[in-house]
Amino acid sequence: MKKKQSTESPWYEIHGARIWNIVNEGKSFYLTASIATILISLLLTNPTALITNNFLYALALTAPLIYLFTRYDYPLSLRYILWALAFVEIIILKVSISALIASTIFISYYIFFTLIIWGTVYYRFILKEPWTTPLRFPLLVLENSDSTSGNFLEQIPKNIFTILFFYSLLESKITPPTYITTLLIIFAITIIAHRQFFKKIDSAKEPSVKLSKTKPKNPAKRAYVIVIDGCNLDQFKKAKTPVMDNLAKEGTVYKKMKTIYPARTVVCFSSMLTGLPKEKTGIKSNLVLKPHRLPVTTIFDRLKDHKKKGKLIAIAHLLDVFPENTYSVCSLMPNSTADTTIMNIAKDITKKEDPALLVTQLISVDQTGHARGCFTKDYIRAIENVDMLIGDFINYLKKEKKLKDSIILIMADHGQSKGIGGHGHWDKGEKYVPFILCGKNIQKGKTINEEHNILSVTPIIRNALKI
Repeated sequence: MKKKQSTESPWYEIHGARIWNIVNEGKSFYLTASIATILISLLLTNPTALITNNFLYALALTAPLIYLFTRYDYPLSLRYILWALAFVEIIILKVSISALIASTIFISYYIFFTLIIWGTVYYRFILKEPWTTPLRFPLLVLENSDSTSGNFLEQIPKNIFTILFFYSLLESKITPPTYITTLLIIFAITIIAHRQFFKKIDSAKEPSVKLSKTKPKNPAKRAYVIVIDGCNLDQFKKAKTPVMDNLAKEGTVYKKMKTIYPARTVVCFSSMLTGLPKEKTGIKSNLVLKPHRLPVTTIFDRLKDHKKKGKLIAIAHLLDVFPENTYSVCSLMPNSTADTTIMNIAKDITKKEDPALLVTQLISVDQTGHARGCFTKDYIRAIENVDMLIGDFINYLKKEKKLKDSIILIMADHGQSKGIGGHGHWDKGEKYVPFILCGKNIQKGKTINEEHNILSVTPIIRNALKI
């Protein structure tokens, strides 16, 4: 008898997800790529330089610049400043052959990582995206709007500037006055740009929907939260979604539900399921290197206090922030079947464990946006496929007699924008997400036009379940 293939994440995927986030998150990618390029280029061109005091001196003097570029993202509208700085540096400094070789090594690595490893090996051969995906991927990288390593417009000039700056120090081409002046100018430009950027960001500090003081006499027994990862609200409206349209008519729709900054999956889920901002959860990117309990109370903790069970079905990187409550789904499967597999797992857990709260992360919409862009017919078709799967799950709940006393929440953790499903840099398309609530004690046919935020997920569930 053929053994049934496991749907849980194997150990190598869990560890691989952590490594992936190091090279995927923009800050950690820049830090590791710039230092690695410097070391590798010296090993290839001048290995004896690595054991000299001059190498340590140059690296120490480059450290403030590396810190600055690691600490701060550049606003989308001001990334041209990075290119201008790199261009001026090339013009003013007499760039050596060694520095040019180092820059070439970085560009070669960047192309290999983004186009071969990311765009071809992962999306074509693991997720089974169309063979044309690697041809489309370079264009998506060039226009990417977010703060990941796929952000060509930010990563290339940051790394090139850092490499050339280091070599100029190593080869004693920068005088102390020039060094100090250069750093002061770059620090001033970067910090001013950063502050101007954050003046425009209204990142939630607390839930906009509060806990109700009057609790219903007959609360819901269960809550089913289906998160369509990376769903662009405008594209969602274009898709044909009869099931979700009907849920909207039977419940309450939040027209302006806003995600939080940075719009990254682990950040959003951590805040959604605690009702707290990133400053309190401590999760500020997708980069989490080991499993740990969040230093705050989660919705799962509240459920446990009331002797109720909560479960999260998600891919490996959410296992590290909700280790005790997550069924980690193996994401190394064709994207076309991923959501079907995940919803089948949701049915299985519903039947066997009957949790009071089941949160399910659907990944195909997000993956399609990353592979082919979110402004495509394929992306809309992925949303329409989710609609059919939700309809099938609702029919299953009816069959199991679990729907009548339940609430259903359909939402996205964040949207997507230009490029390879860009999200994380607060561009248009990232900020607002679909949000439909229906079921037990939920007002029917109501539309809420006021702006709200996804930190409200926790109080909404607590209100519904009377916890």
